Amino acid sequence: MPSAGLLLLNVVLAAPPGVPAPLPFTLPPPGPMPTPARVAVRPPKVLPGEATVPPPAFERGDEWVYRGTVTEVVDRAGVRFRRAHDLEVRVLVVGRQKAHADLAVLTLLRRTDDVVTASASAVAGAQGRPPAPPAARLDLVRVDAAGTARLLVPAPAGDAVTLGDSTPGPLYALPAVPLDGFAPSEVGLLPPRPAGPLSAAAAWAAPDPDTARPPQSWAARADTPDDYVAGGRCLPATLTQRSPTWLAPRGGEAAWERAETVWLSTEDGTARRVRRSITQRVGLNPNPTVTVEVKYELDGQTRLNGRAFERARREVEVAVGAAARLDRLAPDATRLGPRPFEVQLAKLDEYLKANQPGTAYREAVLSVARRLDAARSGDGVKPAPAGRPFPADRVDGAPTPER
Repeated sequence: MPSAGLLLLNVVLAAPPGVPAPLPFTLPPPGPMPTPARVAVRPPKVLPGEATVPPPAFERGDEWVYRGTVTEVVDRAGVRFRRAHDLEVRVLVVGRQKAHADLAVLTLLRRTDDVVTASASAVAGAQGRPPAPPAARLDLVRVDAAGTARLLVPAPAGDAVTLGDSTPGPLYALPAVPLDGFAPSEVGLLPPRPAGPLSAAAAWAAPDPDTARPPQSWAARADTPDDYVAGGRCLPATLTQRSPTWLAPRGGEAAWERAETVWLSTEDGTARRVRRSITQRVGLNPNPTVTVEVKYELDGQTRLNGRAFERARREVEVAVGAAARLDRLAPDATRLGPRPFEVQLAKLDEYLKANQPGTAYREAVLSVARRLDAARSGDGVKPAPAGRPFPADRVDGAPTPER
């Protein structure tokens, strides 16, 4: 059983019927870790009046809501389908220090056909099945003063997780973006940053969290007609990443390409829009076998204060803590039987009844409850994987040494 200190407390939540279960991402194995982002390819020079993106400005209680769509198209021999999802990403600053900010990132995916089916049943007056709950995942992310993002694994105090301005815990690389489906954890709004100013002259490389993939090649560009997004000026940062066989295809071998653009605000450094396209093909056939399109942009921004902030942060703490307890029990589910899961589910039910109405982060708590219910019924529940954290003695923003 992994120790509590190394449990990855991202909430890998059960997907509803009709939605493929999001698989936990795989953290790097023990061994040398890639040096984190911000390796400059060419030193940028900022010209007078040129658009420059500052490091992201976060304050405790800041909340951003992004909405968009995810479309998957698969055209393989014997497997052909098209799925569409509505995507919502909600970001809350749960803690803030001079050196870093801690964010709760909630990703919600709803199958579009579930919404259409429910609407059609309501119009027809039929008692159709209600729309399935969304696939949900909650991650805690630490962003340092330079804008570099890492997964945060808070150290629990007993069974409880308490988030504050200086939450202790090891850091992990962000999850790699899947190449053949939607990302259960959507953190594309936190791209790697260059070592110097992020201006129109900047170009930089960043290692991919999946060390088997080639490095990510990023560049800023200011030649697009839609540099104003959500009422503010932005500088688009573009990513080009592809397998070695993409430009030199070989018979029978798979090839892939990932193209991504993140529009970053020149005012506060945060993302305003994200576009991602992933394409796969096999051998010499030019037709794609997998296409994934992700599109979302900022839909609202506010600051939670007082009781509103405390309630939202408490909901995040409950979801993260409940998921950590489930992950500790899951490896021994067969030996333990249903009782430990029933006890945890009862505690969660008591919290839900005593705290009505819920906050915008209530879906994360409900999803953990569904996982607990599945576990007590004998359904397999995969725990969040434990992995090698970044060295505890590193300073935020400093390169991680090779070991």
